[in-house]
Amino acid sequence: MTKTAATRSLAMSRRGVLQAVGTIGLGAALMTPAEHALASAHAQDPDSVKLNVLFIGAHPDDENGSLATLGQWNEYHGVEAGVITITRGEGGGNAVGLEEGPPLGRLREAEERTAVGRAGVRHVFNLDEVDFYYTASAPLSREVWGGDALLGRIIRVIRATRPEIILTMNPSAVEGNHGNHQQAAMYAVEAYLKAGDPSVFPEHVDEGFAPWTPRRILRVGANGEGATGADAVKKGFVPTIDADLVFGAWDGTYSEREGRRWSAVRDDSVHDYVTQGWHLRPPPRVTRPKSQWTG
Repeated sequence: MTKTAATRSLAMSRRGVLQAVGTIGLGAALMTPAEHALASAHAQDPDSVKLNVLFIGAHPDDENGSLATLGQWNEYHGVEAGVITITRGEGGGNAVGLEEGPPLGRLREAEERTAVGRAGVRHVFNLDEVDFYYTASAPLSREVWGGDALLGRIIRVIRATRPEIILTMNPSAVEGNHGNHQQAAMYAVEAYLKAGDPSVFPEHVDEGFAPWTPRRILRVGANGEGATGADAVKKGFVPTIDADLVFGAWDGTYSEREGRRWSAVRDDSVHDYVTQGWHLRPPPRVTRPKSQWTG
């Protein structure tokens, strides 16, 4: 891909951006010479963090459906993943106590760090924007969160960590989609298109963060039909939109590191989000693995 981020932003629709094209590039072997040089420069700094995948969500549990996939990628492919969480979730419910507001936000951040740690995710970037009342409005979410100022903070994290893949939620205003989730995904798309453009937030260069263009952006979940079970990924997935490219991962993959299936690890990670009440529904005694599809 030789187009600049600015050119791509004009050439690609939102749906086009979310249609993954080609193969997932997770390894340094797929980096350009310029990217190798940048990575080498950053590698000289012992405090630098180099990620392969960066999930961008709104609340401290939005990544839960991806943890079995991220865990498999980490265990079997050495993938380093991180999570951007725009809020601390202090505006949500509390199923186990009376904490609300900032105290609840601190609890939810701690829950998130425990949950994602099971998948080998060590880096959580909490941007500490306000989690206000439930809304279906993405524009209201953007206004409350500070518009371009927050976009700049997201792009700074991308430039600092240099992920090959951005993973996010559904930006569309479909029925039941939280406005915070929509806007978090819209920010992810915008950041994906602009993080490699040196004219966008040029002050980052003075801070030591050069422009960086991720190779791909993927949406969690996919529209279409696919099989389930151990052979599901091999059998493939038929997307609703023919042009969509969908990647699958089977939760039932056995984890040598954990000594059990990743579906069982996922169940435990989901129940780490205690304040959200998910711990009240214990994991099934016999885990029924399913396939996770990302497109």
